[in-house]
Amino acid sequence: HRFELPGAHPGRDHLGGRLIWDMHLKRWLGEFLGLIFGRPAAG
Repeated sequence: HRFELPGAHPGRDHLGGRLIWDMHLKRWLGEFLGLIFGRPAAG
């Protein structure tokens, strides 16, 4: 397991900020794909 290797950060420290970045990445990806493929038609 990677968290057990010498010099590895504890899992909670390594993954601590992940949810914050995932939210921003998800928003960016949605906007990017909307620009590339267009927005779905309403209704």
